[in-house]
Amino acid sequence: MPTNVIDPYVPILMARASMHLRGKLLGPALVNADYGSEAVKKGSYIPVTIARRRTAKAVTPGHLPTEASATEVDEIQVPVDQHWYEDFSLTDQDAERIFAERDFLPKAVETTMDALAEKINAVIYATYKEANRWVGVANALPFATNADYMADARAILNRNRAPGPNRRGILSASVDTSAIKLAQFSDADRAGTTRTQIEGELGKKSGIDWFWDNDIPNHTTAVAGTIRVDGASQAGSTLHVDGVTTIPVIGDLFTIAGSSTQYVVTSVGSLATADLDIGVYPAITTAHADDALLTFIGSHQSNLVFHREAIAFAMRPMQDSTRMAPKGADFMVFTDSVTGMSFRLERTRQHYQNKWAMDVLFGAKLVRRELILRLLAPAE
Repeated sequence: MPTNVIDPYVPILMARASMHLRGKLLGPALVNADYGSEAVKKGSYIPVTIARRRTAKAVTPGHLPTEASATEVDEIQVPVDQHWYEDFSLTDQDAERIFAERDFLPKAVETTMDALAEKINAVIYATYKEANRWVGVANALPFATNADYMADARAILNRNRAPGPNRRGILSASVDTSAIKLAQFSDADRAGTTRTQIEGELGKKSGIDWFWDNDIPNHTTAVAGTIRVDGASQAGSTLHVDGVTTIPVIGDLFTIAGSSTQYVVTSVGSLATADLDIGVYPAITTAHADDALLTFIGSHQSNLVFHREAIAFAMRPMQDSTRMAPKGADFMVFTDSVTGMSFRLERTRQHYQNKWAMDVLFGAKLVRRELILRLLAPAE
């Protein structure tokens, strides 16, 4: 990609900005991330490798050699369809201070990096809408009295054969605070460590590394009516229901009377009187009784517990077109040597200052639903 020469203070500025950003970008650090410096167009697909579960084979002696097993990984195509930017200005005095002061980073750059980090985190966390498993109650703060939900989350990951390493939990500030207040975590004689007291972090509990973030999403549902299965012989990924007055939305959670299976709404058809087709995951394998009641989970905050391989993230610099650039604009692609994240900069000279626009191109995709669940909390 063509890159024009930009003032020598800019690499210094971006190195400091990247250091600031590393402390803000929690999401990409916890998932299966793929970075690259090659520029691509918005909507391109990036292959991200994920581990494949394997099954042992019986030994059958013979005189002929066998073919090698298929590769141990799968490639998932992740669309880099999220293109976001923020802009800021730097005066000539700012440029001089970047050279003169070792740790100087203009506040405008800090807040720009914060805004981009929040957006990247939010897109990763928004993959919760495809997760069908949950623990907790929508209108009750987790860990108010005990840590049972941690063990419950661990049990779900265990049942779904999630590998032991790289299990992560991301909590909102309020849920994290609720957990830290538990005596079994905060009392050194019970927790076996002073980390929670001194550092204010949960650390590893129930085999899961716990983190907190302010960008945990809320899920809002307005579903209404007494919704029931309409037809007893249904199977597959579409369920026909009746009794609907306000339709569900993608990401809604529900159970069906007579079954403990947890479902998530993946698509919604058109409401016809009170009848509706909804896409569901997992697919229905055992038909439910006609008129079986659907019980929906109310609006909630979707804290996440997952294995690293559940979510794939890809990031590339945006492919520019110098023919479309405004007169006097310069471009630069900066790749952080530590994280691998890439950003594109565009500079336009104004009256005794430079206007900068920084953009990022990335995408996130839930690729292994069995390795993720929601930890419910009241919406904030």
